[in-house]
Amino acid sequence: TEAQWEYACRAGTAGERYGTLNSIAVYAGNAPTNASGTKIPAMGGTKLPNSWGLYDMIGNMFEYVLDWMNPNAYKSSEDALNPTGPVEYIDNTGLGHAGKMWRGGCFEYNSMCTATYPYAWYKWGASGKYNGLRLVCPARQ
Repeated sequence: TEAQWEYACRAGTAGERYGTLNSIAVYAGNAPTNASGTKIPAMGGTKLPNSWGLYDMIGNMFEYVLDWMNPNAYKSSEDALNPTGPVEYIDNTGLGHAGKMWRGGCFEYNSMCTATYPYAWYKWGASGKYNGLRLVCPARQ
């Protein structure tokens, strides 16, 4: 979920980032370029991890999460520890965003490269040069 992603990204910190942007993220200010000068993502793990050892939580590629775009979803959530977003797409923003949430920012942006910035644009299932996903395995209890 979006809440689980943010919890993992923050890794016990309280700010928007778990370090300085340049040291933890591939973003518009330091992204590599191809032969024609176009910014491209970097190989994973080229910047410092967060305190839990997770690399690239901020920058390089947006990461899909399970929740649909709805910035107001958590305002009425009764689960303060692990809220879940809407189970279907609701466009109450008027912005036309039509997809699952992306988190973390990517190699062509600066301000979106935080633990707190929610974003969605493409229709769910669409792929692009900006987005990917992180596979997770729940710990056994």
